[in-house]
Parts: sequence; C-alpha cells; structure tokens
Amino acid sequence: MLTNETKAYRVKVKKEDISYLRWTIESYDGMAVVSTLDPGEARLEIRVASGCEALLISLINSLREHEHIKIDFDS
Repeated sequence: MLTNETKAYRVKVKKEDISYLRWTIESYDGMAVVSTLDPGEARLEIRVASGCEALLISLINSLREHEHIKIDFDS
C-alpha cells in the first residue's frame, strides 16, 4: 500500500546556502521538498517522502562533510 505521508525536518543554514541546499535536495526527484520558513533567519522545512529519510540524512551528512555546509536541525 502506498501512502502520501511525509516527515518534516526543520533546519537552519547560512542565508547564502539556502538556494544551493534547496536545489541539491530537490534534484533528487520525488525525495523531498524544501520550503523557506524564515528567510531572515535562514530556517527551512524539508518534507521528505516516506521511505526516503535515510537518503536525505545521508545527503545532508555528505553536504556537511564534502561541501562544508553548516546544516543544523531545529528541535
């Protein structure tokens, strides 16, 4: 059975990284959608498709390590 459930992650990044992060995540067709919650504070919401959570976390870890992008998860 397929579901349309998503899980939301809220993150904070540097303002100059918003576009790059959005473009990178959304280039994985169907994995996740990025919304800017507060552009001034560079707070984003990433809604990830069910079953793609591990891929998203792996991508975020790779961006942190290889691209040196600071991505902090909000509580």
